[in-house]
Amino acid sequence: VPEEEKPSEPPTATPEPPIKPRLGELTVTDATPDSLSLSWMVPEGQFDHFLVQYRNGDGQPKAVRVPGHEDGVTISGLEPDHKYKMNLYGFHGGQRVGPVSAIGVT
Repeated sequence: VPEEEKPSEPPTATPEPPIKPRLGELTVTDATPDSLSLSWMVPEGQFDHFLVQYRNGDGQPKAVRVPGHEDGVTISGLEPDHKYKMNLYGFHGGQRVGPVSAIGVT
């Protein structure tokens, strides 16, 4: 029988549920007139990736994807003398965790 036509096996049940990753606090570590540097904690577990969402100077929503092994990012292309609310989400196995938020001023 060709590989494609075999009935798919149900995944074996694992007795231990995997640790649900948790998102810790988001902090703004550095600010320049056109960028903000963010860092965050993951006190438990591991995320597949993160998403930082914010609105740019004219109110358009923007999102920056960050790999799961990173714990910080610098968002550039911002406007000077603006206050930005940064929302951080963590993604793990299709589940979204968050947001945690921080306010940064350029």
